[in-house]
Amino acid sequence: MNKVCKQYIKEVKALFPIRQKPEKAYLKKLTSDIEAYCEDANATTKQDLYDNYGKPAEVVGNYISALETDTLMKRLRVSKAVRACAVTLIVAIVVATGAFCLNQYLMKKVWDENIIGSSYREKIVVIDETE
Repeated sequence: MNKVCKQYIKEVKALFPIRQKPEKAYLKKLTSDIEAYCEDANATTKQDLYDNYGKPAEVVGNYISALETDTLMKRLRVSKAVRACAVTLIVAIVVATGAFCLNQYLMKKVWDENIIGSSYREKIVVIDETE
């Protein structure tokens, strides 16, 4: 498979708004069809692929228009919910890590103050060894 075919497949994949099991199966079949076409027809330009399959936006548009509206809306809602959960989880991890680092910094600061302060408060005994 040449560079043009790989780039065309990448463009098609990038335009899919959702990627669940049916979309992955469709993309896998489309990829194998495009690979076969590129080998058989020796496609060297994107225009060859556009003529045979259509532009990437048209390919995705045809797939989406073939879906029922209810199915599409449900998949989009699920995809949106998963993204929201992922973003929330990442933000929570960042905040927790920041709080942990701040806590460790403050604990070390208190520890250093106690160690340094206690060494100054200790009674120093000087032994005169000149006798």
